[in-house]
Formats: sequence, C-alpha cells, structure tokens
Amino acid sequence: MMLQKITVLLLVAGMFSCSDTRYKVLIDNPGTEKITVTIDKEVIVLDVHESNEILLAFGDHTMKFRDSVSHFNVSKDLSFDRINLLINPTRSGYVLRQLNYSKDSKKLYPAKDIIPYDTIQLMDVATISGNYKKTNSQFIYDLYDYGIHEQFPANKEATDFRDERKFVKIYREKDFLIDFMSKHKID
Repeated sequence: MMLQKITVLLLVAGMFSCSDTRYKVLIDNPGTEKITVTIDKEVIVLDVHESNEILLAFGDHTMKFRDSVSHFNVSKDLSFDRINLLINPTRSGYVLRQLNYSKDSKKLYPAKDIIPYDTIQLMDVATISGNYKKTNSQFIYDLYDYGIHEQFPANKEATDFRDERKFVKIYREKDFLIDFMSKHKID
C-alpha cells in the first residue's frame, strides 16, 4: 500500500516538472489601432487599449511585431502568483508610481524607496517630480503591486505607527497623465 502511494506521488510530481512551469505575462496595446503580435508561434491580436494575460515557460522567447523580431527571456526568478513581465510591443510610455502608506508622517527612519525620487516628462505636457519611473522598454520587468487595470486602494493604512507600506502601480503613460491632471493643477 505504501509503495503504491509513493509511485502515485512520483507520477504526479513528474507531470508538473519545472519544464512545464508557466509564468504570467501581460501583453498590452495602449495604442489607437489594432495590433498583431507573434510570440514564438502563437499569434496574438490586441484591439485598441486591450491587454491579454498569457502564460510562458521560462527560457528564451521570440516576439515578432510589424517588421521587427525581438528576443526576451522569462527568468526562473519570476514569481508564480503575480505578473512579472509586461510586454510593450509598441514601445509606448508607461509610468510606475510608488505610493507610501504610513500612520506617522514624521517617521525618523523611512524604508528604502522602491522607486527612487526622480523628475519625469509626461508626453511633452508636464514635468513632475516624485517617486515615479517612466519607461518605453519593450519588455518591462519592474515589479508592481497594481497593474494597468487596477486602482490604488483609497486607504491602505499601516497597522503600526512605526510601520510604513510602499506599493507600486503601473500605468499607461496617457492614463497616468489624465489621472494626474485630474488631481493636480499643472502650470
């Protein structure tokens, strides 16, 4: 009886080998026209402002978009339970924003920033400073807690006055600019 259990466990474990592991990847089209992208041999059609979550095995992959071919890697270091790679075939702008939640705004020893303080230019419309990062990379490996379709929670208060929570959200650049301008006066 014990030998049967061990054999079944080995068979099940063999069915889920490391080579079968797939990672969540988001491919996004922030543009104003439908696009067709081929990743390895899979053809993906994305409408305007559409994104698609796909699963890819770790290792090297090839993406064809318009007349170009790009190579990228899905690393074993990626997390299984969250999207770790955003594919940006059009090389459009994306903004990563860090938001801090704390009970005490006069904290003596703030935690290290996830996104360093910087000044970024938004679509030749505004220049802003803060914990922002702008990227036009075709393959965005930055870690974020909230994706392009998720909102920051209105209040995510830290549980302890010494505690500080830092979260990162990724935006399409145009969406970020609209959101930012609706909340701030820009000269």
